Amino acid sequence: MVSTRSETGSALMELGLETAFGTGKGVSCRLPFKIGASGPVPAPKESWPGLAAGAAIAGVPLWMGENVCGFDLNTKFEKGRVVSAPELEWRAKWYCNWQLQGYGDFVVQANPQELLLGMPEYALRHLGVHSFDFRWGNENKKLGYAVKELAAARELRTRGYGMAPDPNDPKVMERIAKGQEGEFQVHANSSAVPYDALMRKIGELRKLGARRMSITIPSERPTDLARGIKFASEAKLDLLTIAVNDSQAVVLSELICSSLQRLQKRGDFVPDIAVEAAFESADELVRAFAIATPFVKLVSLTGAPLERALKSDQYPGERSTYPGELRGMLGEGVKKLPAGALGVYGYLTDLADQLHSRLTKARKNSISQLERSDLLLTPSNGTRTPVSDAEREQMAEILDGKKAF
Repeated sequence: MVSTRSETGSALMELGLETAFGTGKGVSCRLPFKIGASGPVPAPKESWPGLAAGAAIAGVPLWMGENVCGFDLNTKFEKGRVVSAPELEWRAKWYCNWQLQGYGDFVVQANPQELLLGMPEYALRHLGVHSFDFRWGNENKKLGYAVKELAAARELRTRGYGMAPDPNDPKVMERIAKGQEGEFQVHANSSAVPYDALMRKIGELRKLGARRMSITIPSERPTDLARGIKFASEAKLDLLTIAVNDSQAVVLSELICSSLQRLQKRGDFVPDIAVEAAFESADELVRAFAIATPFVKLVSLTGAPLERALKSDQYPGERSTYPGELRGMLGEGVKKLPAGALGVYGYLTDLADQLHSRLTKARKNSISQLERSDLLLTPSNGTRTPVSDAEREQMAEILDGKKAF
């Protein structure tokens, strides 16, 4: 059933959870969340309207995952560069058409393949997209995406994607003719784009009018964390998203804080931070903000909002019930909301209520008042992985610019 909020419930503005991130004017968010890319494979078409509209009316940024343009077989190219991308276009419109009072942002994530195809330039010039995110790390990976048609596999191969098996291998074609091959698994290169190349690309996009740039990094190795933080500083990025798991929280808290404080003491630019994880409770949200207070501006939600969009009740009889604050914000336009948007909006506002309640119990008026002492862990959160002195020295060298990328 769609989660709704009554007129007597707390309106978004009353929660006191507004935040902002980025350089210059930055991005204002009604709630301290962003909806991160749900994975390298594009979100199902049927769920996107609810996901996009729900995020927009809640006033939170939405990241569109990599490969939406690259996987779209209807994308058209001239001289190897994108000139038409229907999937990217309609997904961007769903968010932008529901965006209210300038809150939130629509961010397009790009991987090395899509950079080579010119996707960011197309989105900027033709779709009015001004915010881009680059995945940094994870290396070559299987995407959990497969195609069955030989022609489709060959087309994706020409766009730079890896295929298993190789659709151009004569032996594979023989097996296909005999009915022995069923599908082609798609691989993508999400390894770190070389420092100079990514810095150059960011500069080019800014000259074309891009307003906001960010990167998303894993946090498996301390030195990779340091490289991501150093790059975000040197490129003056608007946001650095760090993916963590719960067992890393204590160690990462110390590493992220010490790294950012080191930059601060040097007089270097310090980027805003988002922490990405599978959050299931208000305590986990508090823990995420406390990981590197006051640098953490957002928590990044991944699977749950998409799941809520997919599972939202779509029976017509339930469409006559809407949260009171939505009627105030949208008027009669509320009736045009896709059912999934109500599920996403309900999930986000319920989560905000829980966070607000948790802050109140801790006698905090806002997330900015959280301290590292609020980083509370339960025994079930796993063991702490120690960081060696050698790793700490290497991190310091990277952050001080003494060690090359």
